[in-house]
Amino acid sequence: MTALDSVRRKRTTMILGMNVAALVAIAGIGYVGATALRHYEGAKKVGREFLPLPVTTVGLLAIADDTGRLAGATLVVSLAGDLPGGYVLPLPTSVDSTLGQGEERIALTADFAQGGIESLGLAVESVLGVTLDLRQVVTPTEAEALFQSVAPVTVTLPREVRDTVDDAQVVQFPSGEAALSPAQVVQVLTAEVTGEAESARRDNINAVWAAVAAATGAGIPGWVAGSPVATVADLLSRAMAGPMSSRPFATVPIAPELNPAGLDVEQLDRPEAVMVLATVAPGSMSTPALGLTYRVQAPPGYVEEMKAAVAVLLYLGANVRSVDFSGPVMVNSVALLSTEDEQERAAVDNAVFGTLEFVVNPNPIEGIDVVLQLGTDYLGQGPAALPSTTTTTSIP
Repeated sequence: MTALDSVRRKRTTMILGMNVAALVAIAGIGYVGATALRHYEGAKKVGREFLPLPVTTVGLLAIADDTGRLAGATLVVSLAGDLPGGYVLPLPTSVDSTLGQGEERIALTADFAQGGIESLGLAVESVLGVTLDLRQVVTPTEAEALFQSVAPVTVTLPREVRDTVDDAQVVQFPSGEAALSPAQVVQVLTAEVTGEAESARRDNINAVWAAVAAATGAGIPGWVAGSPVATVADLLSRAMAGPMSSRPFATVPIAPELNPAGLDVEQLDRPEAVMVLATVAPGSMSTPALGLTYRVQAPPGYVEEMKAAVAVLLYLGANVRSVDFSGPVMVNSVALLSTEDEQERAAVDNAVFGTLEFVVNPNPIEGIDVVLQLGTDYLGQGPAALPSTTTTTSIP
């Protein structure tokens, strides 16, 4: 059994173990959740309608360089329903796919090297907590076709674009503004100096994807509503047919003692990743934790406060499946429960989100136990500090 096989076998057991431990820390919320879930079937029997989550399509686009090595990984997400437009979310290939557990760190590049796109897809689903509908790997030549409709792509490159050619380092493009052809776009996305950290090329990759999104404007003609989306290339065409946004996934350093081999790996900033994905693809979010599943709402503009709230819920062993930045403005936070509950719900630790009011949700949502509407009393102060842990997860 290889190291990667061993890691995959351990992931499910590890996640379950983490969740059991988390339930100890979330005793109050867990008690409320158990009480609420006891009423779930009863709530459905009395004819309450549960609203569905928006349905989106999520695809993983992997670009391999001329040697077959993973050069880039990007999530492509459609808008809900059959609307044109969507999102591109570049994912650093140096992200650790072990979730920070065990003695070995394994980058996404290693997953791809051993098992190709299927292995990479499983690792991405595990790390991001999202279900992929499509996954596709393309060569540089195949990747060029993806950008034909938006070329030339005007981009401001933050750094020189450097690559290793015939064992020598060469500068392909200087920093600054450039108008790139499809082939040149792919050059930037795949350029890599042998021995350099992945982070050295990341700013240019993110800049190119942002420029591609901007180049679509109100949408590039070519995709017809209702057309089948069978590949990630199809999905990207649909995203380009309407307004498209780009947002890269952030990372945090791994402590040296957790990476004794000094490998080029980084920890995904999981609270931010969950916040972003739960905003754009709530129907595709998985719920691996044993705690309750939340939709979190805040008024527009409270991005960092929302991220902190997501971090708290993840720390406490809950699932965050939906995030909404168009929530109502109110002083106290409100928990809308999907089912009737008793007074036991008052056992929730109010110190986390301030004064918390509990109401039975008149419009419950499928797959959501609690809609947490954050009030300005919490948003103005942020959550209470959490105890330190032995993992590499950074709690903002």
